[in-house]
Amino acid sequence: MVSRSRLRLSRLFGIRLRPRLSWYLHRRQRPTGVRRRVRGQETVYRLRLREKRLLREQYDLRERQLRRVLQQAGRQDGQITDRLTDHLEQRLDALVWRAGFAATVNQARRLINHNSFTVDGTKVNRPSYHVQPGQIVAVRRARQEKLPFLLAAELSAARGAPPPYLEVHPAELRATLTHEPRKDEVPVLRDHEFLISSTRR
Repeated sequence: MVSRSRLRLSRLFGIRLRPRLSWYLHRRQRPTGVRRRVRGQETVYRLRLREKRLLREQYDLRERQLRRVLQQAGRQDGQITDRLTDHLEQRLDALVWRAGFAATVNQARRLINHNSFTVDGTKVNRPSYHVQPGQIVAVRRARQEKLPFLLAAELSAARGAPPPYLEVHPAELRATLTHEPRKDEVPVLRDHEFLISSTRR
């Protein structure tokens, strides 16, 4: 079942927020001859709100979680948008999703909560765990025969190449974060220029 809110946001952003939305995005949205309603003038507030909604939907975060990540990124040196990308992409649930071990961020979070993954050989059940460059994320041996991971290994050839900051070994169900992600390397973020202010408060 596809959520109407996710479908509306996917059409608004022009990207597929969930794998099942491909058919819906390509389907004709209105009868032939019916024109699309023209939206009002784009404002900076509307653009920022749209980009914030995209971030929340892509990483399946609540408002409070995103605010906490923004505060952490604002306390570090450099552009806040770059630091924000680091914090979001180095979350354990985001890396499990990017590596192809889960179909969505939400599924990755559930699998992590059920103690299915290790980081450098240590069990981690916190989806917000911040993975450092050089650390290895792997599926526990006791869980590798479970259906989600068997499907992930079989479908590895059909998936596209992983992001440049991830070295994935599908047969062994493990992935290594090689370096801190850059904004232009993240699959969805590279097509969207985020308008979050870089001014620290």
